[in-house]
This record gives sequence, C-alpha cells and structure tokens, in this order.
Amino acid sequence: MRIFKITNKSGKDSWGVDWKDESRDKRMRMIIGTKKEAVGVMAKIRTDIFQKGYFEMKAFTDKNFELAAEEYIAHAKKEKNSIKDDVRVLRKFGDFKAVSTAGRQVRELMLSEITVKVVEDYKSFFSEGREKATVNRALAVLKHFFFCCIKWKYVEDNPVCSVKMYKVDNARQRFLELNEIEALLSACDNCDVKAKYLKSIVLIALNTGMRRGEIMTLKWENIDIPRKIIYTGITKNGEKQTKQMNEELVGVFKSLTPLRAQGDKYFFNTYIFTNKEGKQIIDIKKSFKSALKRAGLTGVTFHTLRHTFASHLIMKTGNIMLVKKSLGQKCVAMAERYSHLSPDFKNTAIEDLYKKIDGRNPADLLGEKNICGDGI
Repeated sequence: MRIFKITNKSGKDSWGVDWKDESRDKRMRMIIGTKKEAVGVMAKIRTDIFQKGYFEMKAFTDKNFELAAEEYIAHAKKEKNSIKDDVRVLRKFGDFKAVSTAGRQVRELMLSEITVKVVEDYKSFFSEGREKATVNRALAVLKHFFFCCIKWKYVEDNPVCSVKMYKVDNARQRFLELNEIEALLSACDNCDVKAKYLKSIVLIALNTGMRRGEIMTLKWENIDIPRKIIYTGITKNGEKQTKQMNEELVGVFKSLTPLRAQGDKYFFNTYIFTNKEGKQIIDIKKSFKSALKRAGLTGVTFHTLRHTFASHLIMKTGNIMLVKKSLGQKCVAMAERYSHLSPDFKNTAIEDLYKKIDGRNPADLLGEKNICGDGI
C-alpha cells in the first residue's frame, strides 16, 4: 500500500492511493486529491483491512461439547499412543451436572457455556477421594481439549487455564525395596494360569523402566536377543529409543515363544503377549492387583515398577544422566527426583575427586619431590 503522485498537462499535482484488495485479489488505484487527503484515505483503508481481518479471525463456530469431544478423540488417536485417559476424562466431565448451568450435564452444553466456574465446580467434585496428581492429570487433558477447540475455532477462550492446579510434591517416589521385589515376584509365580505372562511383564518393567503401555505393545520384531536390545519405537516424548537387556531379561525372552498351536498347525504371533487366539493382551490390571494383595504391598501401582528401576539404578551408579537416558526423559529435572536416593555417592565422588590412580590423595604425595612424575 502506498500513495503516489501524478502531474497533469497543466502541471497540477494530484495524489492517489495504490493498494491490493485481498478479497478480490485485485490491485486498486484511486486518485484522491491533495497529499494530505490521500494520506488520510490510505490510513482509513489500512484500518478497514485490519479490522476486517481481525474480526474474521475472531469468528467462532460454537459447538456442542459431546460432538467436540468425539472429534478430539478421533484426532488424538492419530497423535497419541494411548487415548484411554483422554476418553475416560472427557466421559466423566461430560457426565458432570454443573450447578452453575441449572443441573444440566456438561455433554448437553455448548462449548461457550462451559465457563471457569463450571470447571472449578468439576474440580471440587472430582477431587473427593482422589489424589491431587490424579486431579491435575484430568485437568491437563481438559486443558489440551480446549486448546484444540480454540485451534479449530469452536471456542474463543480456554476456561481450564484459569483453574489452579494442585501443588504436588514429586520429589520422593514410592519404589520397591529388594524384599518387596522378591515378594511380588513370588506372588506372580502363584498367579492364576490365565495370568501366565504377569511375571515376565513385571520383570521387563523392573529391568528396563518401561511403561505398561510400551510393554504390552511389544512385538517380536522389536526384540534383538543376540545384541541384547529392545527397540521400543516411539516414546511418550515422540522420540525413538532402545532399551538394553541384562542377562535376566535375555532369559525372560528366551522362555517365551512367538508360536501358538491351533490343532496340528502353528502360527506366528505378532505381539509378544497374546491370548490363545493370538490377539494382543490389552491390560493386566486385575492380575497385577491380585499379585500385590498376595505380596502384602500397598501404595503400589504398575508405574511404581518404573520408579523402582530408576531408584535402584541411581543408588547403584549415582549417574543422573544414565537414569535420564534409560527412562527416555527429555529433561534432567525429571530424573533429578531420584537424586536424594544416592547421598553416599555424592560424598564418595567429592572425597575421591583428586585421588590418584594408585589410591593416594595429593596430600599424601607432598613429601615426594616429583608429585606429577613427569620431571617438572
């Protein structure tokens, strides 16, 4: 957009405006008069173009929550490895009857009707009898849902952003001591025949820190026994990762077979953990809960096995970066939650900071003429 000047045959100057009309994709030129008038018209055209674009950008198509939730789930299936939590959170939120909306269920509301007050009421309702971290995870799902709805222009604001999450102390994590690990593995030995894979699954979690979903989706093509490597594919953070096997895990995979018999024929299973028909086993929640009960363990979930792996690894090595890499975490801060488990390692590292290879400290060598041994 610019102003321009033309001079007629009599030598008189006139000023005009030159701009592009985006709506018609056409260049426009108009003679206005004096330079001051042309500048004023150009400012008016610029304002009109800005306002038109601004208000068009702000045009939202309000949508029913239930329909938007269905669209979000379809979208999440393509973006996430698991959407069970998303489905559960959106279903429970949809079932909620908000006082601020005359007792109507959220699923009956339009997205524009779901205010901060509705989300606050749901937070109070959902918090009863649940851990703060569980509530925070549910709010995180709802927040992402509304962010997607904003991107799709179904709603203008995200009501969850104004709802304060609970402060949760993640510094200490529940993990299993050695005697508790033995009790759990013993309980797995005595599990129902239908849960024959439970011990193998638990051992994989204890020796790799893999999440339940990662283990249950393992395929035989992911296992390289000669090189002792598990290819886990894409992690939760969207990165490729491998896990190193120890001898115990090599024994676990050697004890399993990819073949299943049906009559006098044998078929190859794609997934490692399958039922009699060769279909992937989705969940082991019931059998794992029974094993915990037999082992007398409380406050333990399957994710505790991941914390157990990280906790014992840090206590054995004191290497935060090794824990970070082994868990496939993006930032060191996530791995540092285990650092309190290894105070002795820090003391030993400082104590041995300048110790020579032969075990002597520099102070022990002061009496010698040549401390470095290189003729200096």
